Amino acid sequence: MVSYQKKYLKILMKVKNPIFIVSVGRSGSTLLHNILSKHRNIAWLSGLVDMFPSIPELNYLFLHLIDLPFLGHQIGKNFSPWENYRFWNSFYNDFSNPGRDLIATDASKKMRKNITETFSKMVNRKRNRFLIKITGWPRILFLKEIFPDAQFIHIVRDGRAVANSLINVDFWKGRDGTNKWRWGNLNDDMQLRWDYYENKDIALAGFQWYLITNAFRVVKSELKNDKYLELRYEDFCENPIKMIATILNFTDLEYYDDYKKIIGQSNIQNKNNKWLNNLSSNDIHMLNSILEEPLKHFGYKI
Repeated sequence: MVSYQKKYLKILMKVKNPIFIVSVGRSGSTLLHNILSKHRNIAWLSGLVDMFPSIPELNYLFLHLIDLPFLGHQIGKNFSPWENYRFWNSFYNDFSNPGRDLIATDASKKMRKNITETFSKMVNRKRNRFLIKITGWPRILFLKEIFPDAQFIHIVRDGRAVANSLINVDFWKGRDGTNKWRWGNLNDDMQLRWDYYENKDIALAGFQWYLITNAFRVVKSELKNDKYLELRYEDFCENPIKMIATILNFTDLEYYDDYKKIIGQSNIQNKNNKWLNNLSSNDIHMLNSILEEPLKHFGYKI
């Protein structure tokens, strides 16, 4: 490993224009992440960085091996692109659950240096654009401080569908109220509404979507159009070919023929009907009341 590292360190490449997929979570970001990671020029974080956060060279080697004929496909099946928060927490404690949105001043000079050097040890000449997925708080201004030329793709999903999905996953922390829930304080109006709705889980999940999407709206106003692309999960499911073409044009990545075939073979399904089937009419009415303004802002019908 030592001899390999010495040889490898001579060919470090600067990470240019990394691409971040950002979302509230439960919004289709994993689907988009997986599809974009199949592009031949995309580098991504495998589970190896979570297992060995201090040895980024392993991820570099992995990205090289998955491009080998025959063996590459088998090797690639062992690790999928993921968020890898243990890796991020090694640079910034509680990056995974900061309790608020992270901003530029949270990124120290030393941290910026460590992160950029680590990513430079993973990118290669073929896979020269890094793709990273982050969910929850935007953290965009924090990430932009580290990577000034970064581009951000914000995928939005109907807040009622997201709320329904949140209360049905075991890792959601809102079941005990706001005690372990780390998405900021409810303002007075939200607190009154939550009390009125008898502290229902689905109401708190709705407030979570409201607070985080509002944080995205604030950050969006500070970014130029060539750095921030916003798309809806529903539109992506309806026409993935068109939406991927929009994303590749935004990121200046090639839309080559083999990649078009990959997209065509992807199993893309709109699962938004689940909330209509799972939630009671009273819960739907409640969410419509709580989320009316942001739902209309993003083009969703009440």
